[in-house]
Amino acid sequence: MYLVENYPIGYSGNPFEKSICKTCSDPKLDTSYSYYDGPNLPGTGIKTCDSLTLAIQKIDNEILKIKQDISEIKQQINQL
Repeated sequence: MYLVENYPIGYSGNPFEKSICKTCSDPKLDTSYSYYDGPNLPGTGIKTCDSLTLAIQKIDNEILKIKQDISEIKQQINQL
């Protein structure tokens, strides 16, 4: 992961400014400005330069697909 120092055009905030998480009291860093710096990951669809926010969303999506597959397999087993 790496952080970029340039902000998108029109962005008025500071992604490096500490703020308080809405659901906890810990300071947070805007994960939209932290980027994955490894190779593309075909299992999750995460690509080099995806933001951390997007990478977590892709991982969550794959977990949900796996849970659905498990549920379908259980149903098939129960019908035997």
